[in-house]
Amino acid sequence: MRDMLHDVFLMHDLGPDPSLSQGGEAEGVYEDRQGTTEGAKKFYDLLNDADKPLYEGCTEYTKFIAIVDLYNLKCMARWSNSSFTSLLEKMNKMLPPNASLPKNTYEAKKYMRELGLGYEKISVDRNGCMLFWKDNENVETCKVCGKSKWKKNKDGAESSHKSKKKLIKVLQWFPLKSRLQRLFMSSKTTSHMKWHIEDCTNDGVLKHPANALAWEAFDSHYPNFASDSHNIRLGLATNVFNPSSDMSTCYNTWQLFWYRTIYLLGCA
Repeated sequence: MRDMLHDVFLMHDLGPDPSLSQGGEAEGVYEDRQGTTEGAKKFYDLLNDADKPLYEGCTEYTKFIAIVDLYNLKCMARWSNSSFTSLLEKMNKMLPPNASLPKNTYEAKKYMRELGLGYEKISVDRNGCMLFWKDNENVETCKVCGKSKWKKNKDGAESSHKSKKKLIKVLQWFPLKSRLQRLFMSSKTTSHMKWHIEDCTNDGVLKHPANALAWEAFDSHYPNFASDSHNIRLGLATNVFNPSSDMSTCYNTWQLFWYRTIYLLGCA
């Protein structure tokens, strides 16, 4: 977990607090220093949690590991927010009073958000005509169909109180650039990101999209792009495809290639 945090906050890896070498409080506790950036503060707070036992006397889990493991289980098992909140409530009752688990899903998500890679909520027109985003963020009605972006109440009218208004459709946008940068920053995945140039074998057999004629044609047309192993090709694919879940095995389908230049500044 320490390695993961160092990868996540690579630019804020400032080392342990010097006070520890002069008889600081305890090994593994990092003090927030005056003048550090907000990102560095998050790094040290999470690093403290990586060393802090989940409760006094616990040797199996730290606060950080417990929350990350539980949230990963929620995602893998596709638990709803309400069911995850119920689990956290039960666990907090079972554990000692000084346990450091979040009380509900909202607190768990807020904690996980400190690791980065969040998403942005963007209001969408009910018919999908436009996004209420950037210059159009405060626009109330669609410029194409004229429909309001707000839900109506039981009386068929929109609420007059802005705090009670609910958007009729919301798009969750996951920024791509920061996620690609994170893959290069992590010591566990950076070699995989450059595999298509450094380790891919070309023996005439189509084992990977990098062996395809379309890939070779693109490289020959854009040699400068192809020469840099940090440049990424994005492909649209359907993974673990199993229509109606009625097949005994799943398969992956590469439907279409989409090439785009991704410049990852500062990510070696």
